[in-house]
Amino acid sequence: MSKVSVKGVLIGGIVDIVTSVVLGLPFALYAMLKVDLSHTPNAQASAAVTAAIHANVPLYVAQLLVGLACSVLGGYVAAWLAKHDELLNGGLSSVLCVAGGIYVLATGKDVSAI
Repeated sequence: MSKVSVKGVLIGGIVDIVTSVVLGLPFALYAMLKVDLSHTPNAQASAAVTAAIHANVPLYVAQLLVGLACSVLGGYVAAWLAKHDELLNGGLSSVLCVAGGIYVLATGKDVSAI
């Protein structure tokens, strides 16, 4: 019997990413309202929104906490689906999210490009 539940890990990772995007959207919309995007070139709009989020510490912390909660939810879903080796499968469910972050950092691409 394999220790890793591929189905659980993949579904848990997808739950992590999808809930992070859906629950993170209000933070991005709020930051977009605070930044005057009408005078910002399209190529710099994403950077301006990111800078607005990072400049507002409570907003940034709230976004980080929501992302953390989404990762915990994804890990729980992976462990629940696996029904064995819960800690391993729950931890592995974050691989998709971490791989995306490493890809963005390594290539220097914008997060919205993935």
